[in-house]
Amino acid sequence: MGYHKIFSDGTVDILEGLLKTTKDSNVLRRIQAVYFRAKFGYPVSQIAVMTGYTVGTIRNLHSMFLQKGVKIFDLGSPGGRKAAYMTPAEEADFLRPFIEDGDAGGILEVSRIHKAHCVCVGKQIALSTTYDVLHRHGWRKIQPRPSHPKADKEVQTAFKKLA
Repeated sequence: MGYHKIFSDGTVDILEGLLKTTKDSNVLRRIQAVYFRAKFGYPVSQIAVMTGYTVGTIRNLHSMFLQKGVKIFDLGSPGGRKAAYMTPAEEADFLRPFIEDGDAGGILEVSRIHKAHCVCVGKQIALSTTYDVLHRHGWRKIQPRPSHPKADKEVQTAFKKLA
């Protein structure tokens, strides 16, 4: 068994409290990985078998716990906009002038919006990113149809002959 740092007094009590209150299985396993060493002094290889983590992961968890404390058990929620260029509020502010143009009867071109989006972000971005922003804010492509779907060609030609 190699040298390892000893956890401070009260660590076991804190971990036991967390074990009782946690509802997330991933957090539970992380707590157990630290708890088994703090309470029972189990070796890393045995903790790895008991928790299903690798030996390296157990060592990392122990090291992180010694450095950061119980913060390592706050995994946060999965997903989200971690790599977004703008917040939803900033996106709405960016789209406001285009909305005003559209409400005034103007035709909105996505290419113009995309160029403005690239300038706002400060770098060249994919066109699909601009479309994602538009879809997120309820925009959709509206095009005039060349003819009405229920139009009857015979009635139209008969009308033309009478007029």
